[in-house]
Amino acid sequence: MYISRYERTIYLIGFMKYLLLLLAIAIVGTNAKLAWWEEVGAVNVSSGTMENPRFYVDVGKNSSVYIYWGFSTNRSVCFTKFSFDHKPLSGVKCYQGYYGSQYYLTGKGDDKVLYIVYSAPRKGSGYECSSSSTDGCYETYFVESADDGLTWSSPVKVPRKDMDDQYHRTLPKALYIPHTDRIVIFYVMSASAILPSTSVRFTARSTGSTVWSTEKTITSNGIYAFTELNAYYSKDGPNTYLHVFALQATFGFHYLRSTTNGVSWERKLLLSGENSYSCHPVHEPDLYSNILFAACSYNYYNMQFLSSEDFGATWRYKQFPKNDSSYIYTYSVAFSPEGKAKDKIALILLQRNYQDNEVILYNVATQEYRQNTEVPKFTSAVSTKWYLDGRGMSHVRVIWPKNYQNATYQIYHPAGSTTENIAY
Repeated sequence: MYISRYERTIYLIGFMKYLLLLLAIAIVGTNAKLAWWEEVGAVNVSSGTMENPRFYVDVGKNSSVYIYWGFSTNRSVCFTKFSFDHKPLSGVKCYQGYYGSQYYLTGKGDDKVLYIVYSAPRKGSGYECSSSSTDGCYETYFVESADDGLTWSSPVKVPRKDMDDQYHRTLPKALYIPHTDRIVIFYVMSASAILPSTSVRFTARSTGSTVWSTEKTITSNGIYAFTELNAYYSKDGPNTYLHVFALQATFGFHYLRSTTNGVSWERKLLLSGENSYSCHPVHEPDLYSNILFAACSYNYYNMQFLSSEDFGATWRYKQFPKNDSSYIYTYSVAFSPEGKAKDKIALILLQRNYQDNEVILYNVATQEYRQNTEVPKFTSAVSTKWYLDGRGMSHVRVIWPKNYQNATYQIYHPAGSTTENIAY
């Protein structure tokens, strides 16, 4: 059978297209399975129990990623540092002197100045305050380092306005505000370390000063305990916004906003009752972003998303479909820093039934979402808990405790095939 040159050319073109199609399928298949997650490092300790590893991301001139954790056995907060391209930059450094699991590390953004706030009892390790003894009452303490954690200042007890020592100060969070060069510390004032809390308060000072401002109360509830506290700030031209999220598990998810550098505050109850069992709020990574987001789970099987695109002035809600056979065990939230829908994609990494992991990609602008279950099994010898962070570069970080003495540091590539294939 004679085949003309023209027919041979057509057959050859068709065969090449077929090969290209096979190659494309192979590449897409590989990306779908491998481009999601990449292990880039491990954090190992030789002794003690690693508690709740977390991130502080320095986006200053020498951008770097700090992974920090606590050791209650020897009362220390420790950290190690990676570059944005995931190369180790330091060994383990520690600040010794805190007690318990309530600690928070942040910095000034210049790769050298670090701050730690933590809650600890004045004496001993008791929990209850009483009129006869205040040894166990918790205070909020502040330390700083000017040499990237090699040396630390003596701990300073953050001063309080009222003289009633029968109150605890717990759940401390610290923010560095660049345009005013001030450190702001938020905390909860409570009548008991384990029972109902009374108010969310804050104080501040300039970085070059030792004088703290008068303690101010943001909100007071009087009955139900605040169990989580988160704080963020953002800018819109000359305007600065302070954002505080305070959770009373099963009683209320509160949002507090100040546009006056903390002089006055707006208060909103975003969720009440059982709908506020657990909430994870985040601010979009860019300081000048107008986007805030929170994922909240309740009744073991339910989740809903809350979002604002106007610096917290108004909020929208989206119910995530319930799965009666899939118990939500733990989850964390971050923003995807890059991708087709830049500055709009929130990621929720969650685990169901103690073993099944998935990522939900949520578009804040359109309130659409996509799910992907091709996620590694983050199994752990301890309670499985991970922390996500999306600041800097084109990926999202996850740190999770592999066992009692080490953690795994991985990255997720949102600018890869997954985000590109989402047709928002």
